[in-house]
Amino acid sequence: MSGKGKKEMIIIGAVMIWGLLLVILGLEVANRRCPSVNERGNFSCMQVAVETLGQDREWDLSVTEMPADWREVIEKRVFEVERKEISGFNGVACFDYAFVAADLPTAAKRYVTAHEALHLVDYRLSETQVNWKAAGREPLGMMQTVFYSVYLGVRQAGKQPVASWPCWAGRMWVVFKVYFLGGNWT
Repeated sequence: MSGKGKKEMIIIGAVMIWGLLLVILGLEVANRRCPSVNERGNFSCMQVAVETLGQDREWDLSVTEMPADWREVIEKRVFEVERKEISGFNGVACFDYAFVAADLPTAAKRYVTAHEALHLVDYRLSETQVNWKAAGREPLGMMQTVFYSVYLGVRQAGKQPVASWPCWAGRMWVVFKVYFLGGNWT
């Protein structure tokens, strides 16, 4: 490669890096300026459990022994619910039960089910750790979950005024950081 070609490649690389940094900076600004970006939804674990399980029970984890095998946890402790019941999330782990959105595509549902079951088996794991462990069990499901979640987000954002789109992008950035980079919701 000639000296001119190397210089052009360096300039192109520098412009790409600066562009990426500016995009990340913009997402971080949206993350901090939009009031709803870090909200986790407004739902009650107790209410979802009572409606799904049909019983009012005490949430005392010392009384109930959690199965050690995650497959047994899936069988006995993970339930499908309507997405609206869990504030639009794909799944949530609530105390000693987990709830997964019933409208997920098949592979995504298997992945989210494994993800939530892993939360129940070891509640000390971060979202990122659980995410990668579940991805090891259901790699196609993780990919389908990501694409389906982005699709739902874009569809929802399309119904909002254009001025709110930066906040939507900030929300997607927070979700990406939490699930893939070890970030937190705040």
